[in-house]
Amino acid sequence: EEDHEFRLPPIVRRHQHPDQAKVEEVLRQLPGWVTEQPGLGAAELSCLPVPQVLEKLRPAITPEAHAAVCFQLLSCMKRAEYVVVDDEEAESGYGHWGLRLPEYMHFTSPIRRYADVLVHRRLTD
Repeated sequence: EEDHEFRLPPIVRRHQHPDQAKVEEVLRQLPGWVTEQPGLGAAELSCLPVPQVLEKLRPAITPEAHAAVCFQLLSCMKRAEYVVVDDEEAESGYGHWGLRLPEYMHFTSPIRRYADVLVHRRLTD
């Protein structure tokens, strides 16, 4: 009996980076008393990934303002797309830029959320 390997390429859900012009516009709307603080200028923040921007802003603004900025930055996101990952991409990893994870897998069914947690635990071990 011959042993045949049958492997299908994975299908992953991928978000492209947010629209940089929109991110910069959100950051330009921050009040001057925030952007005048060291490291919080719009030009400095716009060079960072969105999660780092939010981390830097958290101690500088109220929780309500932080939630508003989060919402505005979320609107800068591009729609997710489902793609088939080829062998070369699979070897280099297919991460999630927003979560800053080098490897990421997404299940679409709400009933599988625990499975999602288990896979991510394995990926981070």
